[in-house]
Amino acid sequence: MNGIRAPRVIRYVLVACACLGVIFLFLLATASANTALFARSYNLLLVLNFTMVAGLMGLVGYQLLRLRKQHKAGVFGSRLAARLVLFFALTALYWTLTAAALGILARGFGFNSLTPLMLAVMLTIQVVGAMVPAGPGMVGTMQFFTQAGLSLFDAGGFSARGAAFANTVWLLQFVVQVGLGVIFLVAGHVSLKGLFGATAAEGDATAPAAS
Repeated sequence: MNGIRAPRVIRYVLVACACLGVIFLFLLATASANTALFARSYNLLLVLNFTMVAGLMGLVGYQLLRLRKQHKAGVFGSRLAARLVLFFALTALYWTLTAAALGILARGFGFNSLTPLMLAVMLTIQVVGAMVPAGPGMVGTMQFFTQAGLSLFDAGGFSARGAAFANTVWLLQFVVQVGLGVIFLVAGHVSLKGLFGATAAEGDATAPAAS
């Protein structure tokens, strides 16, 4: 059987959507920098962005229906494609819920002007901060990059209120990570035996060389 291969029309549509998305982002950034221009072009930008979203949703729906038919027909590669779709869907759901939770927590500290786009930028900055080598649990770097992202949109980002917000975000994420780790340890999906076993094996391997 033939494997999964996107039709040429779908490729052209994806390229067109990518180009239009870049153009719309440029127009939105230009209009946002000019208040008068943004006010005049708001309705047009709103229609263009809704049209883009509707087109992408239609394209995704078509691809999902096509993938379902191929999966039922047993087309080679359809199972892997379905798993990839599920992976990206769960990833998008995770980041959406994380941004929503971040926005709700921010309101509790008086940061009420954060939009979904601002929250997405803050999450992006947090991810960059997580890549910086730090102490256990990303202590220090997570707080700094959380406040740095918040300071882009609110003057109180590096205030005592911003520090309390950043520490609360770090603590909640740390509790979630440790809690999930404990659950996986109890369930047997993760084990520490491999970690200590690797250390012992390395010690045995270096012993003859030292002698």
